[in-house]
Amino acid sequence: CLKPLLPSAAQNQLHMLIPSRKFELSYDLNCATLCSDFQENIEFQFSLGWTALVHRFLGPVNAKRALMLVDQTLP
Repeated sequence: CLKPLLPSAAQNQLHMLIPSRKFELSYDLNCATLCSDFQENIEFQFSLGWTALVHRFLGPVNAKRALMLVDQTLP
């Protein structure tokens, strides 16, 4: 609103200078079209798994090396 920026005399006359009008705003989202190509994906992905954590902290190349070493040392 610009009212605070106007001089006080103009602020008092503002309601006479600019008529207020009520308006109605509506949207038609057409949900059928928006959802027409929706494909469900309910596969569970655990982002804090061991492999994900190693990749996050070591980077992809070093993570691959570290995970290969772990696989070799486990019985």
